Amino acid sequence: MSFPFLVNSIALLFSFFVVGVLCGVLFFTLRLHLSRRNDFVLTRSPHNPILKPTANTWENKAVFNPGALALGGRTHLLYRAIGHDGISRFGYASSKDGIAFDERLTDPSYAVQYSRIAGAPLVPRYAPALYASGGSWGGCEDARLVLIGTLVYLIFYAFDADDMIRVAVASITSDDFIAHRFELFSPPTFISPPRQIHKNWVLFPEKINGEFAILHSIAPTIEVAYRDRLEDIGTKESFIESWSGSRKELSPRENVWDATVLGVGPPPLKTEAGWLVFYHAHDAAEPTRYKWGALLLDVANPTRVIARARAPVFEPDAPYENDWKPGIAYACGATVVDGTLFVSSGSGEMTVSVASVSLEAFLQALLQGEHPMLKKSVHFPGIPNLNPIAKLNLLRSKPMLVRAPENPILTPQGTGFESLAVFNAAAIDIDGSVHLLYRAMSVDHISTIGYARFKDGVHLDERLPEPVYRPRADFEQKYSHLNSGCEDPRAVMIDGRLYMTYVAAGNTGKAKGAITSISRDDFLAKRFLNWSAPTLVTIEGVDDKDICLLPEKVHGEYVLHHRIEDRMCAALIPDLSFKERISRCVEVLKPRSGAWDDLKVGIAGPPIKSRDGWLMLYHGIGKNGVYGLGAALLDSSGLQVRARLDAPILTPETIYEKHGQHDDVVFSCGAVVRDDTLYLYYGAADSVIGVATASLAHILEALS
Repeated sequence: MSFPFLVNSIALLFSFFVVGVLCGVLFFTLRLHLSRRNDFVLTRSPHNPILKPTANTWENKAVFNPGALALGGRTHLLYRAIGHDGISRFGYASSKDGIAFDERLTDPSYAVQYSRIAGAPLVPRYAPALYASGGSWGGCEDARLVLIGTLVYLIFYAFDADDMIRVAVASITSDDFIAHRFELFSPPTFISPPRQIHKNWVLFPEKINGEFAILHSIAPTIEVAYRDRLEDIGTKESFIESWSGSRKELSPRENVWDATVLGVGPPPLKTEAGWLVFYHAHDAAEPTRYKWGALLLDVANPTRVIARARAPVFEPDAPYENDWKPGIAYACGATVVDGTLFVSSGSGEMTVSVASVSLEAFLQALLQGEHPMLKKSVHFPGIPNLNPIAKLNLLRSKPMLVRAPENPILTPQGTGFESLAVFNAAAIDIDGSVHLLYRAMSVDHISTIGYARFKDGVHLDERLPEPVYRPRADFEQKYSHLNSGCEDPRAVMIDGRLYMTYVAAGNTGKAKGAITSISRDDFLAKRFLNWSAPTLVTIEGVDDKDICLLPEKVHGEYVLHHRIEDRMCAALIPDLSFKERISRCVEVLKPRSGAWDDLKVGIAGPPIKSRDGWLMLYHGIGKNGVYGLGAALLDSSGLQVRARLDAPILTPETIYEKHGQHDDVVFSCGAVVRDDTLYLYYGAADSVIGVATASLAHILEALS
């Protein structure tokens, strides 16, 4: 064997070794990275909400904000319940796995009865002018549970007559708690001063240096009070003094997401890394949404912060977190079962939900400065997985929407009902023709509904000389120089009837949603005198527009999308009689800070069903006043956004879109699909109507 051959062989073997080491390091790093990204995610239970109001009179309005305790092989919840009398009490439920709660008592487990401080019965008064919190006017609120030794301690807020809301503590043996002998709870001890409002106080689940430790503030500073005996507070020992006042009075924290820290969520959890604490906070961009932060406190000195998440770890984005009170996910309970962290919370101040995560991975991410949070990872069945370069090339290969060269396809005409403007058309495809029901405006700014028909979707075949729908009810009659009448129609066909929702502008000055219908046969025969009487679907005094029905039932109920103020909402309704008007907002879509749609969003036409969910086109308005059109994908319920395009799919560019009654507006109320072609009809500058086409598959692929 020659020397050069030997040297080359050794060099080759060494090269293989180096490549193997590098590959191993790369594989290990990638595996660790992926593990962290997937394992520290707080994941909502697919069974959420896990508890809802029942027919029991004491909990028939709302159940939320549960304290949680893992004890005796089960997870126990004491949840806040509100009944028809407006009083808050605690209900009880338990679960083997922390998710499926198979035990729930039919009577309250705890209610405030006596004030030891006043020495007299504590009788909450139904007086909303005096005090209101979370939809109730008294009782006990927002339980937190800890086990210290053999006693279960309950810390909560109690309505103490004119002294407003105070923090109280009661206890019970663990055996009595498991046996549901809740009448054996000790009388409550108030630990906060009278005539002050305090919330979000929690007990550490073990004594520190031989004393009970109460975490009563984390802003403006972290404060822990220590007491030898809780029951002596207010008598032998002084009340716990804490910062008192509105959190909004504090100076905002600068250069961080949690500008306004509201208070602690569940009691601290002891881990090998320190005390894990979740807290609620608002950021400056969204000052009404309760988001969760996380921090680690030193075990021996819990006023010292070891680590803090640099961004929210949980945000209230699910529909049930935007129900009665939008933007609320309020955590009061956290447990650890077999290495899994479960966080229980109130959702929209109406229901109870739970999210879970690997505790070890969550702590690892927190300590290493990563961002443990709720990841909105969604699987899109049926959509091929493309690498980023291929997807980028696909999106760049052709424009999303192409305007018809014939645009505008409808313009104002005559001296009558449509002499000033025609725009914002509903569209429905029946018997080989696209039928448009469009908003027509006269010179006196009264809106009626006109009719036009297109066989090929672009070229006009028929246009009626008179309105097919006029203002008939008192609520849509003209009362001033402002716009009035029937505006912005949307149309769907359900069970042989065409339902038209629209905005009724009239004598109250506030926009209202209305609905009418006509049989399919009458519509095609143009028997437009047979429209049903209009019915209001939204409540008085609320600016509620962009009313649109999903064209089929979901789980036995109809879904109505609408816009309140700046965001798009949904309501579930049992039938289309609208005997009761919609009064809730399940948030579906909201403006995005710093994006093209950062001022206001609302639905365009009825969502289009696809194999991947409901394709929802929507209009968005930027702070520059420009109206564009965007696209989002809703799940099968039509309530939750699965994906949303970053950029608009259509913006004002042509002269007829940039100049008119209102400059820089493209606004759609309807679209139809033929084969793979989407025909989008839109009002341009509130003056004329245009149409643009796109590949439906192209839009869905972009959303994937």
